[in-house]
Amino acid sequence: MMKHLSWIKGLIFGALFSFITALLFMLIGQVWAGGITSFWGEEWLYFSVIIPFAITFAVLGGYFHNRNALSNKKLWLISLISVHFS
Repeated sequence: MMKHLSWIKGLIFGALFSFITALLFMLIGQVWAGGITSFWGEEWLYFSVIIPFAITFAVLGGYFHNRNALSNKKLWLISLISVHFS
């Protein structure tokens, strides 16, 4: 049961982190382009990052669930790096 919970936690964290990353990426891009025209930006940006982020964090959450040698900080850093390479 706890292993399934780690998959769900990873999935939720990945979805939330993808939303925040897409929002920041869009806002920075709009500022560099001359001004913010829309706070939410384009939908395709959110859809293009939510799937890889959610899947990667879910898989890594399940994989690292039984690893006792890794600290939480190192675990999330590995997850973050993995997401940006997926």
